[in-house]
Amino acid sequence: AAPVPMSQMTGSVSWQFLAEPERSRLARNQTKTLSQFAYRCAAHEYRLLASGHAHFVLYNKLMPWDHLAGALIHQEAGGHAARVDGSAYLPSHVDGG
Repeated sequence: AAPVPMSQMTGSVSWQFLAEPERSRLARNQTKTLSQFAYRCAAHEYRLLASGHAHFVLYNKLMPWDHLAGALIHQEAGGHAARVDGSAYLPSHVDGG
């Protein structure tokens, strides 16, 4: 599939708690997305992501009980999970976005 232009993306962003320079870069680009949502519940946000109703979600705190199942479901649906720096998401990661 062709990449989706940022202007057509929808997603959830919780960037204010990230360290610099990621915080500034994400804050600048957040206005380029079509819309944002924030249910403040990772389970609902992963459901939207895996079902194709969102293009991305971004979290700062990565507690395994919040993200492990959602990341697996998203991956099984064909998605890609990674940290902000591009490294792979692992359940042992609890911060860093």
